[in-house]
Amino acid sequence: SSDLFAGSFWIPFSEFFSDGALNPIVELRICRMLAAFIIGASLSLSGMTFQAVLRNPLAEPFTLGISGGAGVGAALAFILGLKAMGVLMLPLCAFCGAGVTLAAVLLISRGGGRGTESLLLSGVIAGTIAGSILMYLLSIAQMDELSSVTWWMLGDLQSVDPDLLFPGGLLLVMSVFLLRYLAGDLNALSLGRSEAWNLGTDSRRQSFIMI
Repeated sequence: SSDLFAGSFWIPFSEFFSDGALNPIVELRICRMLAAFIIGASLSLSGMTFQAVLRNPLAEPFTLGISGGAGVGAALAFILGLKAMGVLMLPLCAFCGAGVTLAAVLLISRGGGRGTESLLLSGVIAGTIAGSILMYLLSIAQMDELSSVTWWMLGDLQSVDPDLLFPGGLLLVMSVFLLRYLAGDLNALSLGRSEAWNLGTDSRRQSFIMI
């Protein structure tokens, strides 16, 4: 809560409200704090899921190239001007890019077996391809587009749109309840595919759902 007071300059609590309205600077700080909480909690939740499914304590969305695919989708939203069409267009493009990359990873991994090793190697391939595409898009982007994509990739919270806080928080809460419901299967998957099968968990189906 001290972040609401501190910053480039100190705002005492007596100045939080002026003329019956919330101080604009305090409002901006609250928006950034909520965004940081939602984003951080979502990343930790996804990391926990990947670590259990892939049985790798270092696994996270970058492992399967999903973050790279999201970066490509976001870059296209900036370069093609799709971001100006609505507040949801940027996250929607990023989500579509991540979904396409995930689909490619799952298709590639089917040819190399059903183990987590095949999934990890497929993720490395997809991540490398997504990184190459992203570098090409950055090389042809205009200066303002390049700056926007770079700051987005770095996780900039300076220009968080308040309209995205509710849908982002709603997705986070839904994911928490879903994973809580599937906690038994998640624990079984962390033991290995054969152990999960012995415990009555369809490891292939549950892995697909959780990823």
